[in-house]
Amino acid sequence: MANNSKVKGTADVVFLMDVTDSMDYCIDAVKKNIRIFVQELQKAGIDWRARIIGFRNHEFNPDNWLDADGSLFTSDLNELRRQLDGKKPSGGDPDSLEESVLDALHYVSQMGVSATKLDPGKWRPTGRTAKCVMLFTDAPCQDLVSYVPGNLELDDVGNALASSRIRLSIIAPDFDCYHELAEYGAIYVPCGKSEDFPKMHLSKDDLTPQEQADHKMTFEDIIRDFAKTVTATATEEAF
Repeated sequence: MANNSKVKGTADVVFLMDVTDSMDYCIDAVKKNIRIFVQELQKAGIDWRARIIGFRNHEFNPDNWLDADGSLFTSDLNELRRQLDGKKPSGGDPDSLEESVLDALHYVSQMGVSATKLDPGKWRPTGRTAKCVMLFTDAPCQDLVSYVPGNLELDDVGNALASSRIRLSIIAPDFDCYHELAEYGAIYVPCGKSEDFPKMHLSKDDLTPQEQADHKMTFEDIIRDFAKTVTATATEEAF
């Protein structure tokens, strides 16, 4: 948490992570770069809290599609690392490329807001607190939300995020559904094809001279850019 005398903004952050079998590299990459994210927010004077929420395919794993237990908002770096350690890649439908991305996004839009007492399972009150979500997945969205009734579609989820004033950043391969979510204000960084995800380097130190000259993107770049997005959004909300 930032020093109260230097606070320039307030932010609640959710790292929303696909935790199916193919995402082990991505989870490890976020874990190795999470300190950079925290340092960037602290340096910018942001009063921050964050939590890690995992998801799988609801239709294939209806009993454990959401991995949110024990992952509450915290401003402690070691607790964030503990939450990441608890996200064990498993499951996923072997017969389907799609995961329950829309379900997970709808869930975070409906987490609720703390009233008079601060609730670590809910967002802080909207007004001067930026609500930011960073989605990591190597899969496209399913067509419908299935964890609640109503047959909600992408447009419904996009509107739910917008009405909850959630700033969404997406790190995923190039799929149409994420371009559609970008139309609702999401920041989308396409990462090539699904098989390119594990090939992304952790930091610039891992790049060859040619890759550095080509400005090849790394996970460190992604995390730093997200910290900048959170900082900018929190600063805007403060005024």
